[in-house]
Amino acid sequence: MKKNSLLLAGTIAVTIFSLSCKNAATLKTAEKAPTINHKIAAASTVTRNPNLNIVYFIPKDLDTLAGYRKRLSDVLLWLQDWYGKEMTRHGYGYKTFGLANNGAGGVKIVTIKANLPKSSYPYTGGYPAVANEVNAYFTRHPADKTSDHSLIIIPRYTVGANGEVLGGGPFYGVGHWCYALDYEQMNLKNLGKNDAIGTEFSKWFGGMAHEMAHALHVPHNFQKVSEDPILGTTLLGYGNYTLGKSPTFLSAADAAILNVSQVLNNNSNTYYGQVTSNINKISINYSNTLASIVVSGKFTSTGHVTSILYYNDPSIGGDSHDYNAVAWESKKIGVDSFRVVMPIADLQQKANGTHYILRIRLVHNNGILAMYEYPYTFSGGVPVFPSLPKYNE
Repeated sequence: MKKNSLLLAGTIAVTIFSLSCKNAATLKTAEKAPTINHKIAAASTVTRNPNLNIVYFIPKDLDTLAGYRKRLSDVLLWLQDWYGKEMTRHGYGYKTFGLANNGAGGVKIVTIKANLPKSSYPYTGGYPAVANEVNAYFTRHPADKTSDHSLIIIPRYTVGANGEVLGGGPFYGVGHWCYALDYEQMNLKNLGKNDAIGTEFSKWFGGMAHEMAHALHVPHNFQKVSEDPILGTTLLGYGNYTLGKSPTFLSAADAAILNVSQVLNNNSNTYYGQVTSNINKISINYSNTLASIVVSGKFTSTGHVTSILYYNDPSIGGDSHDYNAVAWESKKIGVDSFRVVMPIADLQQKANGTHYILRIRLVHNNGILAMYEYPYTFSGGVPVFPSLPKYNE
């Protein structure tokens, strides 16, 4: 079974799951755990053309929260530096998303007072109403929209007696945009704290970082078993609860997608235009000798392919949560071929009868991801693949 489609959007919503400890083999010695730095980078804002649009959207019956410009500028600058360091670790150099400078060394934040009360922008189904008003603002103020990508931050709706956030507006990624939440303790000084305030901060700041990656078209994926003890948790897995507190990282697949994102590049490319592609030859086998899934094939594309990604997504309990998808990345061989060796020791789920979908994504230099799906099942401790379409000669 093969699915050939163009993927333009990040996946929706952060679902909260608990993490379990995992025993794993040691990574190669060249691999180092990401460093947790609780300070803002000394360098000034990395400004590109285009930049990620930052919008503070205030429902009619709410107000701005005290110090929001400075607080949010600080956390965004920290996150910008974290992305740059992770991209460097993956070999792309210090490449990070652009943020417009506010002229005082901080981040430009566009503030929009909404036309309707918060009840008109609920968590479930509320994002179109927000998007309509933000788009209307951008039409009136085109200079404030510097890219296709936007982070929309909305003040929390309700808090408990202890200051804990009890409710808010949309909080997920949709297409090129994502929605996140501001609250009184969204302050970089709370990064890494082990108390209740620090835990709350990690949830909302980590969630913002996670959803922002979706707005840059990065899908969910989980760490390999061999990465877990050193690199920790993938941001696009459950890193919304670990960022800034314990090792959290971008996977190689994440970095390959971010490398071709509009807001991580200073160039005149036309992004997200139509691409026609196909995997017209595919071989997926289990090698007993290598104890690995070996995938190889050939593709055709009207665009320029920069990476090939392989997501092994298990269906647990009859439902598929791609948070558990373990991903690999490879570069193309020659002009139209690919091959990857994926040790099954790196898969988290190998119980007998576990169903998987292998999603192969072709990454194009204009930001388009083309996706193809192949099912398989674990049986007797090894993956078993159904018959695949024959090569097209």
